[in-house]
Amino acid sequence: MQALTTPDQMRRFHMAQVRAAIKLYAKTKLVPTRGVTITKLLEMAGTYTGDKYFCSQQGYEAAIKDLDNLLA
Repeated sequence: MQALTTPDQMRRFHMAQVRAAIKLYAKTKLVPTRGVTITKLLEMAGTYTGDKYFCSQQGYEAAIKDLDNLLA
């Protein structure tokens, strides 16, 4: 097991978790916890990418694609 010790490692892990949560919502309409909504997830994705995403299937796909590009 590896510890995430640097801010960059923690930021990348958070981006991966946000991407996974958006994918989950896009496919099944489930949210990971009741405290987080799809709007909040898209806002979190926007803080990393600098873009604004709307609550639509195209918005989900754009956010996932942009986060994939950042994580690659």
